[in-house]
Amino acid sequence: ADAGVGMGACFLEYAAFQGLDVTKRREVHDDLITNCADSGAEPPPVGPTVTNEIRPTVSGEPDMDQLLTADAGTWTPTPETVGYQWLRNGEPIWGAPAPTYWVRPGDAGRRLSVRVTASHADYVSGHATSESLRVARIDTNSRARLPKKRVHTHRPRIVVVVRAEVGAPNSRVVVRTHGRRVGAARLHEGRVKLRLHRMKPGGHRLVARFQATPTMRFSKSAPVRVIIKR
Repeated sequence: ADAGVGMGACFLEYAAFQGLDVTKRREVHDDLITNCADSGAEPPPVGPTVTNEIRPTVSGEPDMDQLLTADAGTWTPTPETVGYQWLRNGEPIWGAPAPTYWVRPGDAGRRLSVRVTASHADYVSGHATSESLRVARIDTNSRARLPKKRVHTHRPRIVVVVRAEVGAPNSRVVVRTHGRRVGAARLHEGRVKLRLHRMKPGGHRLVARFQATPTMRFSKSAPVRVIIKR
């Protein structure tokens, strides 16, 4: 309990400290540090903060394998050092602490931004984050084919293959004819072979549709003609 009271008193002193002019701050700075140390509390940062005047920006195309470049923006006073941390959907990206960043497959469909930390020996470090850029989803290409022949019984099989610029699609595909769904299955490594629902005798145009995911775009195959015999 005593430690809690001491910590509270420390931060109350710090709040009062922030309201002083620079000259008075220098006079009471050591006393503040001593009081916080006696209370067992970690002393809060003291002194003015490096202030962001113009927000950081990111230039470049937010697309796969493209280079993004951060501009730190404008700060007062001019920082002695500037640090960068790239963010994906607001979360830090491991191994991305540089002013440049190559867009990766894991960024597809997500938002990228950069957080800048400006430091000066006589000031508390300042932080500012750029506006985010949405990375384009990965393009896909869908193809469908009948295994062997065009004339089938009421429940033919169809093979669907979906290719992507990066990675293997593993989402669902839906097969339709005349606006009606006649089959659906999940891809495995971009491929699936499925038996369709029962269809009426006659000619049908089958279209396979790859369902969009957060990282990959929708695509559909060219029509495949099948004849269902009586």
